[in-house]
Amino acid sequence: MRKSNWFIKSKTFGQVAVGLNGTATYHLLDDADSTLTRNVDDAEGAAIYMSAFQLRHNGVQIGPSSVAFPLRWTDVLRGFNNSTPGDSGRRDVIRYDSPTFAGFTAIAAWGENDIWDVALTYKNDIGDFNVVARAGYGESNDPGTQVGPSVSPSTGIPTSYDVGGTTCISSSTTSASLPNFECRWGGAAATITHKPTGLFVFGGWGKQTIDTGNAATKLNLIEPDSTTWFIQPGIEHKWLPLGKTNIFGEYRHDDAGSNPGKSVGASINFWQAGIIQNVEAADTSFYLVYQHADGYILGNATTGKNYAPNGRTDLDAFQEVITGAKINF
Repeated sequence: MRKSNWFIKSKTFGQVAVGLNGTATYHLLDDADSTLTRNVDDAEGAAIYMSAFQLRHNGVQIGPSSVAFPLRWTDVLRGFNNSTPGDSGRRDVIRYDSPTFAGFTAIAAWGENDIWDVALTYKNDIGDFNVVARAGYGESNDPGTQVGPSVSPSTGIPTSYDVGGTTCISSSTTSASLPNFECRWGGAAATITHKPTGLFVFGGWGKQTIDTGNAATKLNLIEPDSTTWFIQPGIEHKWLPLGKTNIFGEYRHDDAGSNPGKSVGASINFWQAGIIQNVEAADTSFYLVYQHADGYILGNATTGKNYAPNGRTDLDAFQEVITGAKINF
C-alpha cells in the first residue's frame, strides 16, 4: 500500500492529512519535472535502472570471496529513497499543504518519532516560459525497525532489513545507527520550458548527511555526506497527431558517502539519451532509454568490515537499454 490517510481540505486554509503519505520532501526532485520524462525516467530513474545489478572490475564481481552476494550499485549509491540524496519517502505523518499563492505552495510534515521536513513549490508561467521548481529540507532521528531472521521474533524473511524510519545507511544496519542516529537531507530542482518550441531544461541537486553517535560505526562512516546533481535538456512537442514526443539527454553525477560494512565512498557518472511517445487517446507513453554508468568506489577492507577492496577500485562501465510502455488507468 503506497498511501492511506484521511484529510481535511479548505481552499482558504489548505489541507491537513494524517496517515501513510508522502512527506514534504517525498519526490522532492522528481516532482519538479513537468515533462513526459516524469512518468518513465525521473530524477531517481538513473539509480533505479542500475540498482539490482552487480559491480564489476575487470569483469570480476567486487567483494571478498566469502561474500555470497557481491556489491550492487545500490550498495554504493546513497540516498534513503531509491539511492537519490535529497528525496524522502512515504511514511506515517501529519502533513500540511498550504493554499497556493502566486504560484507558491508550502508543505510541512512530521511523524514516526521523529521525522520532519518542509518544502516550497512553485508552478507558474512567466511570459513564454513555464516554470516548475521545488526546494526542501528534512531531518530524522528514526533509523527504522529491523526485521528478519536475525531479529527476535524471527520471520521467514531471508535477509534482515529495515522498515519505516529513514534507512540512510543501508538496508540492514539499524543497530549500527544507534544510539544517536541523525539523518539530514535537502535539495532543489526545477524545469524551465519554452512553451512555443517545447525546449526544456530539467535539473537539480540533492544532499544527505548521516551521523550515528556510534563509535564503532564512525570508524567506517568516513564520509558522512552524499550528493547528487543532474541536468536533463530536451524538447517536447506534438509533431504527431498521436500525442507529444519527448527527446532528451541527461548527465548525472553522484559523490556517494560511506555505507558502513560495504563501501567508504564512490564517484559515479550516468549518461542517458531517450525518446518518449505519448498516445493521448490511450493515455499511454512508449519509451526507449539508453544509459551508460561508470566511476569508482573507495573501500577500507583492512578493517575487516567493508566489502569493497582497500583503496580505489575503478568500475567496469555498465550500459543498458530500457524500453516499455506506461498505461494510466
